[in-house]
Amino acid sequence: MGEGWGVLFIFIVVVGKYKFKDMKDWDILKDDIKKCNSLSENNSNWRYRYLRIKNDFENIPIPELKEIANNDVDNRVIDIANNRIDILKNYTIRKDFNNVVTVKLIMPVGCNAKCGFCYNNDYSVSNTKDLFVANIDTSIEKIVNSIAPHFPISLDITGGEPTLDIKLFKTVLNKLKLHPLIGKFCRITLNTNGLNLQKALPEIEGIIDYVNIPTHFYNEQKRNNVFKTYRPTTKDYKVIVLSLLNIGIDTSTICVIHEEITDFETFNSEYIKWCKSIGFVSLRYRNDSFKNEIYFETYMNHVINLKETHLIQLEKSNDSTWCRISDNEGFYIFFLNGVLDTSKVSKGIEYIIHDDGLLYTDYLKTTKFTDYDLPVDYILDTKPLMAAIADKEGGKKN
Repeated sequence: MGEGWGVLFIFIVVVGKYKFKDMKDWDILKDDIKKCNSLSENNSNWRYRYLRIKNDFENIPIPELKEIANNDVDNRVIDIANNRIDILKNYTIRKDFNNVVTVKLIMPVGCNAKCGFCYNNDYSVSNTKDLFVANIDTSIEKIVNSIAPHFPISLDITGGEPTLDIKLFKTVLNKLKLHPLIGKFCRITLNTNGLNLQKALPEIEGIIDYVNIPTHFYNEQKRNNVFKTYRPTTKDYKVIVLSLLNIGIDTSTICVIHEEITDFETFNSEYIKWCKSIGFVSLRYRNDSFKNEIYFETYMNHVINLKETHLIQLEKSNDSTWCRISDNEGFYIFFLNGVLDTSKVSKGIEYIIHDDGLLYTDYLKTTKFTDYDLPVDYILDTKPLMAAIADKEGGKKN
């Protein structure tokens, strides 16, 4: 076996089998990629040329890809060159982000609360529970085998209210515990308002890493006005958080900012005090995706600039502005200003196991994962929106 065949064999085996825990692990393969790329020049074996385009196209100028598409003698190489040209014309490859791809597991249930700003209000519960349970194992296998070689993956269990059907919730948790690939998720989060949480503590233990509980207001009356049909008390939250803490699970609370807050400084200060009295480890502010006029980033910048806070991480992308802040006691404050439909502006950052248990690339079920025709080893942002973000940032500076 010649040197070229040996390098090609190693490259295919390593890339095909290696499981990335962190994007830094890609550095391990860089030398092999460079060797493969150098061997692809003037090489009669189409595999070298094909692999170079497949695995390193972001570093190949479009004119060079066009030359390959026009002049290569192998249709397989021509096809992938044309495919990558289309991707580079329409998308920007995201390189700066926290590296984690999210998979949302949407339980086929309604909700006991009626928050007016919830994007799930129009969801009509369909009779897909048996189908959901039957399909989730295969969907988890698909997503792990496809994405885990390239990015860490988190699994977010959500709804509706996941615990509304407690029997179904327990069944799903037990299935997850038994799945042979469940350990490939870097984190499993449960998003719940806490309705039947304590009834499932034995099933939650050992599978859930983190719990998010929406409260929306520290004031009980105002919170009840948001929930409408659900009225948890401060005492209820203390019991839930302590129960989770006793099985090693930290809990955060979520506040969706759905209306203008005239005195945000007081609001934020009082909310944090209330959170600490409950035992929440962080407060997560989210925007109301239906109301762009709310000055969400103004509130975020206010907290960033407080003397008693420290900015840990700030990210801006097509689908969201996200930041993590800490106060002097180690309590975290998060801000997430996201879009309503991530798939319209960014591809590959989020996947959905929907209420039928099947895997999709978007919440609205427009594209099944099996029909996704973009490379899963890249996060792709649509170019017009990237330009709009750049223009907006430039306007702020000017």
